[in-house]
Amino acid sequence: MEQLTLVIGGVDIAEVFMFILLFGIVGFVAGAILFMVQGGIGLLTNISPVQTVKATVLSKRAVTLHRELTSNATSQYNSSFTMYFATFEMENSEFIELRLWDKDYALLVEADVGKLTFQGKRFKEFKRERGF
Repeated sequence: MEQLTLVIGGVDIAEVFMFILLFGIVGFVAGAILFMVQGGIGLLTNISPVQTVKATVLSKRAVTLHRELTSNATSQYNSSFTMYFATFEMENSEFIELRLWDKDYALLVEADVGKLTFQGKRFKEFKRERGF
């Protein structure tokens, strides 16, 4: 039995189709895995216990991202947003960097000592210890 193949310009179309199909499937599976891993990070945070520990604020940092879109010579759209982070050293000498809301970021001062409450990688609150 003779197999019918479609060849254009010396290229077997069936082989090209199989190649595209294979890489499409591999790409889909890789994308699905990445999506699950990203979603899994949030899931792990949600099932992590809420912890309160004595901690010191080591550093603060802000990352501002800008986006500029120009549709033509007269129309322009700009936007930006800022993400806030703080690094804490806990009593057991472990370090953790957490993303904060702007209002929480504004209240922190480097070298502050207090009670840090967090869940996984989610900042809950920081209560400064009083005393001089």
